[in-house]
Amino acid sequence: IHNMCEDSLLAAPIILDLVILAELCQRIQVGIGDAKPELLHSVLSLLSFLCKAPLVPKGAPVVNALFRQRAAIENLFRACVGLPPQNHMQLEYKTQRLWSCAKHGHSPVPAAWAATPKKAVPH
Repeated sequence: IHNMCEDSLLAAPIILDLVILAELCQRIQVGIGDAKPELLHSVLSLLSFLCKAPLVPKGAPVVNALFRQRAAIENLFRACVGLPPQNHMQLEYKTQRLWSCAKHGHSPVPAAWAATPKKAVPH
């Protein structure tokens, strides 16, 4: 990466993380039950963690809290390996079809995830 301004050099790792995360999200497909899996929404709200101002699909809630944005990324990766989300995933806002389910009051999160008890973490 070539940057003319020295201040921009500080942003180079963030730019690389943005590109890697965006490319990885293009590979993820989400589906419920027997429905055909679909790609994530083209407005990747997950990238808001690495940007100054969050961008979300129309009608989706804007999340400004860094902890919640980071938790959404972690939980999406947990789902990719078959683990249940801990919190703040908001999967219903990540794809078009699932978002339409959320608007009508249906939960897009699989029942197996919702019914999975959380393990106690020893202090």
